[in-house]
Amino acid sequence: MNKKIFWIASYPKSGNTWIRAILTSLFFTKDGKFSFELFNSTSIFEHAERFEFIKDINQNDYDNLSQLEILSKYWVQGQNKTVIKGDFAFLKTHHACIAYGKNNFTSTNNTLGAIYLIRDPRDVVISYSKHLGKTIDETIYLMKKIGASTLYKTGPNTKNKKYYSYISSWDDNVKSWEEISVPKIIIKYEDLLDKPMKIIIEIVNFFKKNYNLKFASLENKLENIIKTTSFENLSNLEKQYGFLEATKHSNFFRKGQKKQWREILTPKQISEIEKSFKDLMKKYNYL
Repeated sequence: MNKKIFWIASYPKSGNTWIRAILTSLFFTKDGKFSFELFNSTSIFEHAERFEFIKDINQNDYDNLSQLEILSKYWVQGQNKTVIKGDFAFLKTHHACIAYGKNNFTSTNNTLGAIYLIRDPRDVVISYSKHLGKTIDETIYLMKKIGASTLYKTGPNTKNKKYYSYISSWDDNVKSWEEISVPKIIIKYEDLLDKPMKIIIEIVNFFKKNYNLKFASLENKLENIIKTTSFENLSNLEKQYGFLEATKHSNFFRKGQKKQWREILTPKQISEIEKSFKDLMKKYNYL
């Protein structure tokens, strides 16, 4: 198995951290019981510390990594330097899986597969606006913007660095992961809310079919995964221990609901989102 990266991908605030919790419970526990420490078994691609190796390769590029045309040159190399514990590594990302200039986000040479989480964009805009501390209208503008970007996380060596995640527009992001030529599974956030056992079994079967993986004590494990990765439990864990991916504007595990938009968005906002993303929303039965 020479392909080492398995992506957990989505547009921001669409649920890939939730899937990350499910996968870590499935792969890195004997009983399926989730704890926040399990997040350490996976990593986030959008972290500035990942690109510290460039300092030893090209100082000028290192000093200019805030420019996407420079950072994008090192996307794949940064992925290839991921520490692998076992056969492969899970990497969480919100990047669109597209090229910036001549630089592809990832490569089928290093990518084993992907799980993509899609969520109704009318609900995404509410959750994302809370996360960013922006208005709904500002967030709709961002979600429609081709080539939109957000900041990477930073660490001890990169406190003052500003590197950008190339998320593009909501529909660009979705389409880019639909088209990657590796085994992939696309899951609707709403299905994860409504029928979690069915979706987790689909994930298990995906890994069995594509990678011939086997899971011991599966029945007991699945029951514990359902209980300990419920949105309510994840929210309670965040309240108890905090969560690094939260912002000063909002808790990370905030509501975990669908169709919030019916009570919150104005008719004009609903119309703008539906008009902008009509084809994909129809494809995934949001319209």
